[in-house]
Formats: sequence, C-alpha cells, structure tokens
Amino acid sequence: MGIEEKTYREFVRELIRTKSTAITDNGKEAHTKIWYQEFLFSAVSRVNIFCHQLRESIFEDVDVLRALNVALENGVTVRVLLQRPSPQAKKFAEALGQDNIRFTEDQKDMQQHFTTMDSRGIRFEPNKEEKGKNCKAIVSASQPELATKLDDFFESAWKNAVSAEH
Repeated sequence: MGIEEKTYREFVRELIRTKSTAITDNGKEAHTKIWYQEFLFSAVSRVNIFCHQLRESIFEDVDVLRALNVALENGVTVRVLLQRPSPQAKKFAEALGQDNIRFTEDQKDMQQHFTTMDSRGIRFEPNKEEKGKNCKAIVSASQPELATKLDDFFESAWKNAVSAEH
C-alpha cells in the first residue's frame, strides 16, 4: 500500500468514525475502492448499491471482496440493484447470492448511481456516463437526510424489481 493510499484510507476511516458531514470528491478509482471497503467494514446493518452493472475494476478488487465477506460475516445486509441484467463483477455477485442482487427494468436509464451505508453514509454519481477523470462522484460519511431519501428510492425500486421477477 502506497503512502498516499494509506493516508487516504486513514482520512476515510476518520470521517466515518466521527460521522463527518463533509462532502468529498470521489472520482478516482483507487479512492472509490477505499470508500467501498470502509463502508463495508464499518456498516452495522446495511449497504445498498444502485449501479449500472457492478464495475469489475472496482468490485473484483481483492480488498473490496474481503470487505464484503467481513460485512456478510458480521450480519450486514448488502444488496445491489443493477441497471443491466448481468453483473461484471462475478465474484462479488456470487458472494452476495442471488437473493441480494436484482435487475431493475424500470430504472435502467436512470443517470444517477449511488451507495448508502446504514442510512447515513453516501456515495453519489450524478452521471453514470462520466467515468475515470470525468467522474464527478461525491461521498460523505454522514448525510442521513440524503441517505434516507436514496434508501427510500432503493426500497421502492427493489420491491418493483423483485415483484417483476415473480
């Protein structure tokens, strides 16, 4: 682990520990992986992910997979709602199990992606088409009002996706 990565990870952990309301840019892939790891390590009850199709370069990362396994072992509910029926990150999807991953036909064209942790932490991408250097994602350890709204949307879309399958 490089010094920048170690320092950034410590920064993220401190934000989560103190439940900081600071909003931080999160466009770098290396930083995105760290936030996912720390959300999964820190979650007490749930992590909801709404995304295109679980980008392999993020969710197949060995440290992200390790964090997922720790979260699941700790009884954290991790659910993923996809805009495409087949996830790129097969190992992540397999670890979740088919009951915790769904495809949503209704929301397949939505431009925004997000992740919530315990109805508090958020990662938000306003435009799914902007990747890499152009990604304008933001992240915060504690934005309960926004996280609750995103969770409400997720729950509604999840219920529609589940009912559409049966």
